Amino acid sequence: MLCNLALGLDRSRFESHVIALSREQTLAGTLRGGGIPVTIAGAHAYKSLGLGPLHRVLQILRAERPDIVQTWMFHADLVGGIAGRIVGAPVIWNIRASLADSGWHPLASSVRQRVIARVCAVLSGAIPRYIVSSSLANVSRSLRGYRREKICIINNGVDVDLFKPDPGSRAQLRSELGVGEDTPLVGMVTRFHPVKDFGTFLSAARQVVEAHPRVRFLLCGSGMQLENDALTRIIRSHGLERTVLRLGFREDVARVFTALDVHIVSSKSEGFGNVLMEAMAAGVPCVATDVGEARFIAGDTGSIVPRGNPAALASAARQLIDLPPLEMAALRVKARERVVGHFTMKTMIDRYANLYESVVCS
Repeated sequence: MLCNLALGLDRSRFESHVIALSREQTLAGTLRGGGIPVTIAGAHAYKSLGLGPLHRVLQILRAERPDIVQTWMFHADLVGGIAGRIVGAPVIWNIRASLADSGWHPLASSVRQRVIARVCAVLSGAIPRYIVSSSLANVSRSLRGYRREKICIINNGVDVDLFKPDPGSRAQLRSELGVGEDTPLVGMVTRFHPVKDFGTFLSAARQVVEAHPRVRFLLCGSGMQLENDALTRIIRSHGLERTVLRLGFREDVARVFTALDVHIVSSKSEGFGNVLMEAMAAGVPCVATDVGEARFIAGDTGSIVPRGNPAALASAARQLIDLPPLEMAALRVKARERVVGHFTMKTMIDRYANLYESVVCS
């Protein structure tokens, strides 16, 4: 979303410069390719509670003299917020992540993040002009203690010109995968992470296969490759070696969505749920656990089930698979229309632009 915002803002009105606190990331190339400068502060993630790059960030801000310092997630809120106040620029915090997302090392990553969030909560009265959350649900879950009068909600948006139904791409990708048009294809586009709850997803998949032996499941994203031994063991434990297709990380994820009949989100926790919007924009009905803003995003176009409940997940997926063709076609249209009506990238960017101009002009 940061890349989408920086690249999508009107260049005649806004000039962006992204500072990465730690290391070079994949998306830095995307930003630079779009003409957005990126500076790497080079901080170590496990040192100084995130304050390591403060001196470097101060140097950059003093050189750039920005009109606004927009920070992105807890560590950047702390470092960028302090630096912004020191140089006299108005600060806007942005809370993206859920604190329930513990990561692989809960005694390192999550505890550190929680401590930083607590510090930010104490400083929220003094540092930011506004606190942006992408999710209303995240306000009560992760922003307790923050100054509520400063919080504003700007929902994420999706590029509906990129994520859209495409019968040609659907047929082509299914042919590449060896999946016939009459074979139900249920997918999950995600990363390999404990919070995504692959145990529940694969347990539900096993139950779906028992009712629909011809169904196939597709996993796409970072860590979804065949070489992931941990994922292989989970798949084998459910007897799904011949049923689950693994694509790994793909640049053409918008194309992947077009091949699906149903998309599943089995997460234990989410901040907003961008993948739901992307799937729906591609005309794919979704089954999602009741986390983050899933219920709000899906509306009446999909099914929301309790987290950690394979039977409920499987039942909802079977109901969608069993829909008659005309009902499924209508639901596909309805899913896309909901995203086009509520969650476009343009809407998101316009709201940020209006917020920035209100800060500069106040």
